Amino acid sequence: MTSVEVKKQGGTLRHVVCDKAATLLYLANQACIEFHVFLSRVDSLECPDQIVVDFDPESADDFPPPAGVPSGCGTCSKAS
Repeated sequence: MTSVEVKKQGGTLRHVVCDKAATLLYLANQACIEFHVFLSRVDSLECPDQIVVDFDPESADDFPPPAGVPSGCGTCSKAS
């Protein structure tokens, strides 16, 4: 399984790099509820290529994306 060392305050830690179908199956089998993916590539950890903003609108219609900006609408469970 591929991993990468990432700097953190006071040291480093290792993160799994999900670069193979077998790794994804292994991680899914760990009963992970949500994967928190790193938003940069292994060779440039300090330079993310993505940004995720979670606004939690009531529905997808409540927050239309700006024209020309690639986006996706995800769902999550909401405490009642």
